[in-house]
Amino acid sequence: MMRIKFFIKKKKFINKTFLRSLKTKMANKKRSLVKAITFRIVATITTIILVLLITGNLALAGMVGGIDAASKFIVYYLHERVWNNIEWGKK
Repeated sequence: MMRIKFFIKKKKFINKTFLRSLKTKMANKKRSLVKAITFRIVATITTIILVLLITGNLALAGMVGGIDAASKFIVYYLHERVWNNIEWGKK
């Protein structure tokens, strides 16, 4: 009887642990996405200001900023997801 109770408790613990790990993985993906968006906003504003200061052309600064934002947003998100799968430094 004691073994059955132990098995049931162990199975519940494993199920809870599994569900927690799924929720954490989902949260990590959302967190990566939010980090990518907020970082990209700051970096794009910086790029636009720098191009505007160098060229004095607002249209060019906006165009460069837009291209920069789109390309680097995708690269940053992919980079974050790759690093999320690397165990080094997590513990």
